Amino acid sequence: MAEEGRRLKELNDRILAGKLHDYTGADREEKPAAPPKPELNLGDVWKTLSLDDIPKFYQMPCARTSLLSGITASFVLFGLQLSLRRPIGKACNWAVGGFAGTTIVVWEGCRFQRAQRIGDMKRIVMENNRLQVRRTEVPEDGIQGVTREEWKKEQETLAKVEGGLLAGFPSSWWCRIKGVTLLVSSLLLPTLPNLHCPVTAMISNAPEINKIIDAYTSKPNGIPGLVARAITKDGSLLYEHASGLRDLDNKDQPLTMDTVFWIASFTKLVTTIAAMQCVERGEIDLDVPAEQYLPDLGTQRILTQFDDDGKPVFKEPKTKITVRMMLTHTSGHTYDFFNENTLKWNKMNGIVGNAKNATFGTTRDAIEAPLGSEPGTKFEYGVGLDWVGFIIERISGMSLDAYFKKHILEPIGAKSTSFVPTAEMVKRHSGMHKRDLETGLLTSRHHAIPLIENEIEVHFGGGGLHSTAEDYCRVLQVLLNDGTSMTGAKILEKSTVDSMFIDQTTPLGISIEDPIPIAIPELHNPVPNLMPGVRKGWGLSFLISHDELPTGRSAGSVWWAGIANCFWWIDRAKGVAGVNLTQLLPMGDLEVAFCWMAWETALYKGLQEKA
Repeated sequence: MAEEGRRLKELNDRILAGKLHDYTGADREEKPAAPPKPELNLGDVWKTLSLDDIPKFYQMPCARTSLLSGITASFVLFGLQLSLRRPIGKACNWAVGGFAGTTIVVWEGCRFQRAQRIGDMKRIVMENNRLQVRRTEVPEDGIQGVTREEWKKEQETLAKVEGGLLAGFPSSWWCRIKGVTLLVSSLLLPTLPNLHCPVTAMISNAPEINKIIDAYTSKPNGIPGLVARAITKDGSLLYEHASGLRDLDNKDQPLTMDTVFWIASFTKLVTTIAAMQCVERGEIDLDVPAEQYLPDLGTQRILTQFDDDGKPVFKEPKTKITVRMMLTHTSGHTYDFFNENTLKWNKMNGIVGNAKNATFGTTRDAIEAPLGSEPGTKFEYGVGLDWVGFIIERISGMSLDAYFKKHILEPIGAKSTSFVPTAEMVKRHSGMHKRDLETGLLTSRHHAIPLIENEIEVHFGGGGLHSTAEDYCRVLQVLLNDGTSMTGAKILEKSTVDSMFIDQTTPLGISIEDPIPIAIPELHNPVPNLMPGVRKGWGLSFLISHDELPTGRSAGSVWWAGIANCFWWIDRAKGVAGVNLTQLLPMGDLEVAFCWMAWETALYKGLQEKA
């Protein structure tokens, strides 16, 4: 009796010390190890799962503990990210990753602890049974605080354990649940830096806006097709709608939200973002002579006129061109569809005018015309941003397309934006259309840039990109959110973004109120004034409206366009940005302008009602 009491005391001491799983009694009967069970692969897991598994899964204590821990961790991480003023998409990333990681770690820990507990209870019951087999009664008051009744409870508990009702299911069930959890975690955790969880904030009057746009695309000779999209500061979708046809010659292809457009001068904003990245790295100084980066810029002369014999008359510029001048269109560079002298020069030198669009965006000589005015003295919209693109290529040692993808487009999640559309993008590309200048009739037109036939060797930072509404809204969201993408990627510092929104021209006495002359009517309608009645200036690559617009757009908002009647805007004050995309020439189409202003007005009305 004394010997068995001593053994029970030793056993109990080991239980209290948490060492029972290491215990090996002298008279324990060693049994040969059971052969290992075959591994259950993930394919078997998926095949055996059913809806009936859900309530069984919930009954598992380890499942409840791990799920509650995972949910708690996800809320904590989500709140922490928001408190750090991170984009909501990034906060979602952390919440998803925190839930998956915490759930599986807690589950594994719980299973390990319960496995030890099961082993301990088995040994207690086995030892008690051994004593009973020897017809030795355990004292009623027990040994070291373990009473006879507690032995019985331990035995009942063990029966439940082995029945799979308390500490888990049989091993096959555990393999199922563990396999699925590991699979989900392995899929979610690697996407943590880039996963985006947008929060849809669709305004209530979206159907009203849809009707406005549809009215313009459905009427005869209205707009062939138009995509509208607006977002908030964190990248949440505010509104989107695709209306009309992708191509008038193909009536069974409606325009869709993933339609690709030639966005033309939308490219200038992306080039400017790239240039400002170079400024932040100390690779570009906006105010030193740009010939330091590209010697060709130091040899350009000013074409003043053509003499009576038709020969060009030049003069040397007094001021050196800077990158800042090129970003603000005060460098003296021109476009041939705006400047008669430039158009005449191009024709004299065998450069086909942009009215034919044979070389536009494909060869460098299309932008190598002389200057049209003295640098730093006049606002003249031109090819300055194309030259900035060449500077970025020289500094980075990369093509502009490769630089954009590495430093801007891929970090922000823009997957359908390129100077050279892929075959898949071409399938989604909108056709180009034109409106007859006299009759107003709409017809299909060959595209302004060859898309498929030839590889484009020169990437023009002033107008060569193709993109979608969603992709370009991702670009706008970077500036709307002070330089940080909805993916969490830091593209620019806030101070850099702020500097881009500063009026660069008004303090210098340079006006952008003058009418813009037109040299190629097939490409551009006359522009008597950009936003008449609104005080305006020019920032780093875009127009700044100093007054609130009738649409509801705030004072200080910025906007610009692409020649195929594409428009974008950023309203930092109200946290809204958007695009209005179509493929229609000439630029300045009144139907598109009226449609844009109408749906933007309705959008701001919806925002006001939502607030």
